[in-house]
Amino acid sequence: MNNRPLPLQTLRAFEASARKLSFTLAAQELNLSQSAISQQIKLLEDSLNTPLFKRLTRKIELTKEGHYLAEKVTKSIMLLDNCAHELINRESKNELIIVATPSINAQWLINKLQYFRMKFPHINLTVFEGNSANDMKQYNADIGLFYGEVNELEFDVIELHKDVLYPVCCPSLITKKNLKIPADIQNCQLLGDADLEFNHWNKWLKLAELQPALCGSETNFDNMSHMISAAKQGQGIALVRDLLVTQELSDTSLIRLFDIEYVPNFATFLIKNKQAKNKEQIAFFERWISSCF
Repeated sequence: MNNRPLPLQTLRAFEASARKLSFTLAAQELNLSQSAISQQIKLLEDSLNTPLFKRLTRKIELTKEGHYLAEKVTKSIMLLDNCAHELINRESKNELIIVATPSINAQWLINKLQYFRMKFPHINLTVFEGNSANDMKQYNADIGLFYGEVNELEFDVIELHKDVLYPVCCPSLITKKNLKIPADIQNCQLLGDADLEFNHWNKWLKLAELQPALCGSETNFDNMSHMISAAKQGQGIALVRDLLVTQELSDTSLIRLFDIEYVPNFATFLIKNKQAKNKEQIAFFERWISSCF
């Protein structure tokens, strides 16, 4: 029987790798190098004398033993996080101020916050709408959730999700317009972003080998939630970021059209206020939201 103590420092690396199924993404989350993550996983496997991952050509998969350990480690880390939260709650003000874009708030964050509150019921949340780091300063916010390119020296920036864009519409419009191939959208109203920097219809149409001039007229919105609502009502075809329509695609109120997608040089970011004093609450939120992707 092996009585050597388990190297506990390896468990966080294992938990992140098992959740992400990627040593690279785990390294990014934990602010370590990929080689450091790999070394910690190897140390853990050697200590347990069993492989935890199947290392395939372009991906990794958990072994049977890996699945078993991941379940136990995740529960243990959550227990430790909750314990730490309870101790912190005795000595600090449990408040977290979040600023997010209107579309991220309405289409994604609100649906997810219930799970954060279940895990950290004693943290008081205040959520504001804003579109930039300047709005974080206005509200003295701890966390910002934005889309685009963020370069602020006063904040720590973490990429959460590399967005892709594709067209969607309601099921009735597919039947009404007989939408089977990309060229069929030329007789439809297009719904897009009023901000030209984020309106990518022309780029998507180019990928689909279609001429913008031959397509229908375009209605643009400065709020993506309004654009998505218009698409659900059958007013046209919307070019949307995948993150914003997860619920609609799940309940089939919107249907993705075609396999063509455009990947812009933008992403959904989390930014942390370096000057905030409630570091522990920010860390809890960062870890929680990273687990959502």
